Amino acid sequence: MGWVTISLRKMTLKNRINTLESDLIRISQQLQTVANNSSYEQQAGQLQYNYDTAVINAAYMNNINGINTTATGNVNDQLATQKQIIQANLIYNNQKQNAESIFNAKNQTRQAIADAQTQALEAQQEQIETQLKAARAEYESLGQAMDTDIKNGAIKLA
Repeated sequence: MGWVTISLRKMTLKNRINTLESDLIRISQQLQTVANNSSYEQQAGQLQYNYDTAVINAAYMNNINGINTTATGNVNDQLATQKQIIQANLIYNNQKQNAESIFNAKNQTRQAIADAQTQALEAQQEQIETQLKAARAEYESLGQAMDTDIKNGAIKLA
């Protein structure tokens, strides 16, 4: 190969290397964006869960306070009050379990989506790094080939 041809190939490879390096930077930024979004969504989910449990707790306390204010001292009324409290506790526990189940399901879904996006980006990153390594190796070998070609083509004075 002549040194001109080698120079053109080196120039093409240098452009390819620059493009691949740019792609790696873009993927790195996308990985950071996925991590940030996942964190923000986790925080938003936690805030929603805290709000939901606060609403459930407030409703429970209002229900218990209402039961206690209507209670009287007679035995039949005490039994009815105990039944109401037991039912209020069952409803409260059920609502808390539902809120927690929804929170956990949303977190698992969010995490699965973030993991899938991260894995896809990391696979792209690995592929680009392999291409970049090969392009750099070829670029270096072409540099050596060009030096050899120039030395062999030089006019030798005896």
